[in-house]
Amino acid sequence: MRPERLPISGTMKLLHFLRPKLHLASSVVAAILATAICASCSATGAGTAAAPATATAATPLDRVVRDVCNKRVVLLGEDSHHGSGGTLAAKTALVSRLIDECGFSAVVFEASLAEFVDLSRAFAAGKASPAHVADAIGGLWSVAGESDPLISALFERALRKHVVLAGLDGQIGSTNLYAQTGLAGELAGYLADSRRSACQAELQRYARWQYDDASPFDDATRVRLRECLTEIKTAISGRARSTPADEAAAMAIAWQSAIEVSDPALSRSARFNARDRAMDQALRWHVARLPRDSKIIVWCATIHAAKSLRGVPGFAELVPLGSYVNRDFGDAAAAIGVSALGGSYGRGKAPATALVPAPADSLEARALTGEGSSDVGYLGRADLAQHGPGTAHLLDYSKPVAAPWHEVIDGLLVLREERPLKVVHAPKPRRASTTAQ
Repeated sequence: MRPERLPISGTMKLLHFLRPKLHLASSVVAAILATAICASCSATGAGTAAAPATATAATPLDRVVRDVCNKRVVLLGEDSHHGSGGTLAAKTALVSRLIDECGFSAVVFEASLAEFVDLSRAFAAGKASPAHVADAIGGLWSVAGESDPLISALFERALRKHVVLAGLDGQIGSTNLYAQTGLAGELAGYLADSRRSACQAELQRYARWQYDDASPFDDATRVRLRECLTEIKTAISGRARSTPADEAAAMAIAWQSAIEVSDPALSRSARFNARDRAMDQALRWHVARLPRDSKIIVWCATIHAAKSLRGVPGFAELVPLGSYVNRDFGDAAAAIGVSALGGSYGRGKAPATALVPAPADSLEARALTGEGSSDVGYLGRADLAQHGPGTAHLLDYSKPVAAPWHEVIDGLLVLREERPLKVVHAPKPRRASTTAQ
């Protein structure tokens, strides 16, 4: 099985997920999940746009919900290492509350577009399962025990047609069963007989990552893949409009974009910008398919959620997905980051990495000022603007940087202590043993 491809700080590194020893659950995670459960109990019903229980904004999570409840699009970010158990629990709590209390009806992940298309088809046929949801979300998150409540919550709400689940990316991960086994055949099926077999074999080889020293993934391979996908898009455009053809075109476009950004000749910024343009194109495709005025949650890294990175040293050349969302939706969109004052992060068997203690004037420290012994703090848009430029490591836990953060995000949820992910699931499809292909 090929390793999961992880986009870290805009690059596309091939990393192996390894199975670690379990860590004890932190008080931060427990407190966040308790808050989510209590909030869900007070909701009027899943999928009902009820008035959120935030009139007095009693907790930091209440204040986040209050700030974004009436938005059309909310981008929920996280550190670029994707190794934060406390953050995963916090985002799960927010997603559940935004669906149940505010009527958000779509959750779109920085994950395989094709795998989520297959998941949507499975829901329509009455064949979806929590394992299928986990496989679509991908190994960045689904290998963690902290993701299990998220997967269950999304499956139940999608089963009741209260929420639509979707993906933005053309990359194929280690848990993406359909993308590995069925996508090449579906797309190549639009080609004439003379090209179908050759292109299906070429695409299938990439999908299962069957490359070695004798048959490398090189420039010539990229050319052949691009040619096949271009021919597929042309063939689809000549067909009558239909839902399957529309989905196939979107999957081909996303896949071709992923192949383009894998070119090692591209600079870091060129790769990042091309990928985020492609994710914006995918998001606009989803928006066009959803009911008018649907409210959308985008689950991604903060570096992609950002409204702008122009004022952030070391990141100024990057044009994130959030900048396009901000352009298209304006004040009807919000980007929320998640960071931590201290603790550690990591995944797999590698030792956890300690966060550099945040200085007293950092955003993380300011967010927890006045919160007493609370495990969570929050700075809204007005707070960020009032504080002005400051130091934070919300984009990358390993790189504290000073910037005008009110230009980057609209709110920052801060954990007092971060914890590494508890990796309890293998980085492979959960439904592989029970799904006939």
